[in-house]
Amino acid sequence: MSCPYFEPLAPMEWTSWRGLLRPPLGAPHSGICRCGAEEAQPSPAELLESCNMGYAGGRCARFRPGAGDAVRFTIAGGALRWLIEADGLPVAAGELALDAVDAGAEPEGAPAAVAVQMRAYVAAYRASLEDVE
Repeated sequence: MSCPYFEPLAPMEWTSWRGLLRPPLGAPHSGICRCGAEEAQPSPAELLESCNMGYAGGRCARFRPGAGDAVRFTIAGGALRWLIEADGLPVAAGELALDAVDAGAEPEGAPAAVAVQMRAYVAAYRASLEDVE
């Protein structure tokens, strides 16, 4: 469940994630924070503790309430389903066909960074399928 304001830019090495759960985007990502009026570069600790893992309220100085505090994704039936939570409760949800995600569709009712997270999640999902084959 990544932070809804986190815009992932590129997968990161897993070295610093040893012993931790699999990150919600399928792999840890570097990226930028779009929580404030201006984008910010999170520290490595913020990337590990808040950006990639969500529930940043109270743990991140830039976090502001309003768009939830975590985003969940799952793929089923050729569609990506997304859910934004605030304090563990759903506040927005939807689904997009994988083709629409690939074409850059924006999820209605979600911060813009969530669309970038969707593409990162789908890419990690497809990469995991290749690893199985």
